[in-house]
Amino acid sequence: MSSHQLDLASLIGLPALDRESGVAVSPDGRCAAFGRNPDGAWRIYLLDLEQPNAPAQCITPGAGAYFRPRWSPDGRWLAYLHDLDGGENYDLWLMELQTHQQHLLTPQTPFALQPTYDWSPDSQRLVVLAEPEGMFQPFILDRTQGWREDHALMAELPFLASDVSWSPSGEWLAVITEARGQDHQLFLVHAQSGEVRPVLGPGALPWLVQACAWSPDGQRLALTVPRGEHIQAAFYDLRTSRLTRLDDLPFDLDSPDWSPDGRRLVFTAQFGASNHLLVVDLETGQYGQHKIGSGIHHTPRWAPDGQVVDLVFESPHTPPDAWRVHLDGRASQITHTDAAGLELEQLIPPQEITYPALDGRQVPALLYQPRQVKQSGPAVIYLHGGPNWLAQIEWMPFIQHMLSRGWTVLAPNYCGSIHYGRTWQLANRFDLGGGDSDDVAAAARFLVEKHLAAPDRIAVTGRSYGGYLTLSVMTRFPELWAAGSAVAPFLNWFTAHANSRPDLQHWDLENFGHPQTDAALYQERSPFFYLDRLQAPLQLISGAHDPRCPASESIQAQQALQALDKPCELLLYPDEGHVFHQTRNRVDHLLRCEAFLARSLE
Repeated sequence: MSSHQLDLASLIGLPALDRESGVAVSPDGRCAAFGRNPDGAWRIYLLDLEQPNAPAQCITPGAGAYFRPRWSPDGRWLAYLHDLDGGENYDLWLMELQTHQQHLLTPQTPFALQPTYDWSPDSQRLVVLAEPEGMFQPFILDRTQGWREDHALMAELPFLASDVSWSPSGEWLAVITEARGQDHQLFLVHAQSGEVRPVLGPGALPWLVQACAWSPDGQRLALTVPRGEHIQAAFYDLRTSRLTRLDDLPFDLDSPDWSPDGRRLVFTAQFGASNHLLVVDLETGQYGQHKIGSGIHHTPRWAPDGQVVDLVFESPHTPPDAWRVHLDGRASQITHTDAAGLELEQLIPPQEITYPALDGRQVPALLYQPRQVKQSGPAVIYLHGGPNWLAQIEWMPFIQHMLSRGWTVLAPNYCGSIHYGRTWQLANRFDLGGGDSDDVAAAARFLVEKHLAAPDRIAVTGRSYGGYLTLSVMTRFPELWAAGSAVAPFLNWFTAHANSRPDLQHWDLENFGHPQTDAALYQERSPFFYLDRLQAPLQLISGAHDPRCPASESIQAQQALQALDKPCELLLYPDEGHVFHQTRNRVDHLLRCEAFLARSLE
C-alpha cells in the first residue's frame, strides 16, 4: 500500500461520526443517538446498546444535514437540528420515540439559531439561542407549540449568546456569551422571571468562562476558565455565589461533565495537537488520565450508570467513531467504520515539531512525511481555519492521500492557534494577516532549508481563515509558491465584515478593528487589493450558501484576476455552505484541489 497512491475518493467516502455533536445516550442507558454519514449525507441514527451488533437505524431521511441529537429527560423525545442548504439557518425538530412522529418546532423562521439548545427538566420546554433582532439571545419554546411570532425575549444580555444549558432544578439557565477579545462571560437567567445574574469574580469583575456544566443537584456549576497561560477548572456555588478553583494544570481543560452521582467530573485535557481525558474524583481529589490512543477525544459525557464515559475518538488512522471509556481505563468501541478494504493502520501519523519564525520565535507544527522521502521533492503547507483553532493529530484523509503521492505536508500552528498557551493564542490579535502570515512564510523556508522541499515545488492550501491566509501569503510572499488553493476563503475585510452575521462582526471588532477607524489596516490586510502580486496559479472553492465567508468573496476575486489576465479557477458548489456536508461534494472538491496542485508540483 505504501508504494501506491491511496484512492482519495475511497478515503473521503468512508463514513464518520459527527464529532462535534458527540454521542447522546438515552436516560435509561439503552439507546445511543448520533450523527453519521454512511450514505453521503449527515443523518441521525439510533443504536440499541443492548444489541450493539444490530444495525443502527436512520430516523431522518430527506434533504439537508442533521446534527446534535439531545434526549428529553423523560426519554420520550429526541430533538435534533436540521441545516437544509448549509446556510446555518438551523431548524429544531422533535421525534416522539414511541410513534416515530416528527415535529418541526421552528417553521419559517427567517433568522439563525445557534447550534446549541437544551431541554427543561420536565421535558416540556426547550431553550434556544435565536437572533430575530440580529443578536443571539435566549428564548424558550413550548414542546407542543414551537416558535411563535409573538415569542418574547427571555432576557436581554449585553453580548451575543453562544451556549446555553438548563439547570436540573429547572430554576436557572446558564448562558455563555461572547465578551471582550476572545473571552466569554457567564450569566444566569431565571427561567421564570428572566432575572439576569452575572457570575462575578474577585472585585466584582466578570468571571471569564469558556464552558460550564451543571451539577446533578443544580446547585453548582463546573467551569473552565482562563488562568495564567491555560484554561483551568473552577466551581461556582449558586447558594453562596462563591468561586473556587481546582489545582492548576499544565494544559487546557474543556468539555466538563458531571457523573450522575455528582462525585466525579470528566474533562478533555489538551496541550498541543492531541488530547486525553481527565477524570477528577471530587471526594478524594485524585486525577485519572485516560486515552484511547494518540488522537483527539471529543465531547466526553457520562453514561446514565456513571460507570463509563461515552465520546467520539479519531486519529490519523482511525475515522471518528463512538467509544466508551471505563473507569478502570478499558475502552470499547461502539460504532465501527467499515474500512472497505483500506489498510488504515498503514496511514502515517505526523511528528510534532517546531520551526523558527521570521522573528526568531518557535512555531509549533505537524510534519507529515511520506514513507519514501525524497530530498527536495514537492510539499504542501496545510493551513487550519479559525484563526483561534489548531492543526491536530486527527483523521485527515486528504493529507494521507498527498503523502501517498510522495508530497511532504507541513501544518503550522501559527500564532493565534489555541492550546499552546494564552500568549500564543492572542499573539495575532489586531494583527490578523500579519504575524500569522509571516509564520506561514517561515514554514515554506524551513522546508527548503531542511531539504524537505524544492523551493519551486511548494504549494499552500487552507479552508476558511486558512483560505484567507492562503491568499495573504500568496500576495505578501509571491515568490514562495508554486500554486495555491483557497477553500471557503474571504479576501476583502471590508466586504467580508459587512456581509457577516452580528456575532461574526463582533469577533472582527474585538480582534481586528473597525472598518472605519481602522480602514488602513483593513486595506493593508485584504489580499483582494493586491491580487496583481500573484505569481502562481490560484484555485478558489466556495459554497453558495456560506454565511461566514460568502461566495461573493471568491467571485469578486476571480473577476479581478480575469481583468488582470492572471490564472484563477473558481469552483462554486450551489448546494453547500461554509462546511461541505455532502460526501460527493467533499470528494469532488478535494479531487479537483489535488489535481490543481499536482499540475504545479509534479
